[in-house]
Amino acid sequence: MFLIFVTINHSSYSVMSDYLLDSKYVIIDAYLAVYYLGIALIFALLFIRNILDIHKYKKIYSFSNIFIIVTIICMIISTKENYLIKYSSYLIFFAFMFIQFIVIFTLIKKAPPPSKIYIYWLDY
Repeated sequence: MFLIFVTINHSSYSVMSDYLLDSKYVIIDAYLAVYYLGIALIFALLFIRNILDIHKYKKIYSFSNIFIIVTIICMIISTKENYLIKYSSYLIFFAFMFIQFIVIFTLIKKAPPPSKIYIYWLDY
C-alpha cells in the first residue's frame, strides 16, 4: 500500500498525471497530496512498528501513535481553503526521521530485522 501511494504522489509531482488525466482532474490531484503523503506515512509507520516489534518500547510506541494521530488530524482538517501541505510536509519529514531513529535504536538493541533494513538503506 505504501508503494502505491508513493507512486501516485510521485506521478502527481512529476507532471506524469498531466498526460494520464484530464486537466480538471489535475487541479483536484494537486490538493490530494496531503492525503497521498499522509496515507503513505501511516502505512510506513505501521510497517516499521510491526516488523521491528516496537510495542516492547513504550515511549517509541507512543510517539509512533502520536505521529499517526496527528497525520490523521491533518488529513481531516485539510481542505481546499485550509490547505495544510506545508505542515504535512514538516510532519512527514520528522516522522521519517523518527523511523530512521527507530531502526538505529533497534539496531543498537541487537534486534535482527533492523540490521537488514539498515543495510538495504545503505545499499540504496
